[in-house]
Order: sequence, then C-alpha cells, then structure tokens
Amino acid sequence: MTIYDVTYELPDELTDNWQGAEEIEAEANLYWLLKRLPIKERSVVKLYLKGYTQKEIAEKLGINQSNISRLLKRIKYT
Repeated sequence: MTIYDVTYELPDELTDNWQGAEEIEAEANLYWLLKRLPIKERSVVKLYLKGYTQKEIAEKLGINQSNISRLLKRIKYT
C-alpha cells in the first residue's frame, strides 16, 4: 500500500503521538484561557479542576459559596 491509498492506516505509534499532541494543545489552550481570567476567578477554576467542591473552594478562598457557584456558571457559559 502507498500513502495515497485510502485504505492505508497509520501505525499505532504515530496515532498515539498525535493523541498526545491533542492533549498538549488542549492544555495550552486552557493555560491561555486561564491567563485571561482575573486572579480570583483563575484561583477558583484551578481549585475546581483539582477536584475541590464549591464549599471547599469557598472556605479556602474566604468567598461565599453562592459567589463560587455564580462565578463557575459564568465562566462555563462564556
């Protein structure tokens, strides 16, 4: 088979590397999106992504839990 043959399949090693590249690109995009957020919002998102609950985030940052909830909703839908 040639590379021009539509039935040609890439070796697993190459497709695995491409999947890794997609993850790296997603992480880079997330990094730049986080950099655009104000520090308070960035802190909330980082803790949320680490698995903290809204209650834990509120306690850790000294912010009302309802504000955390509103902030996360606003970030998710903008």
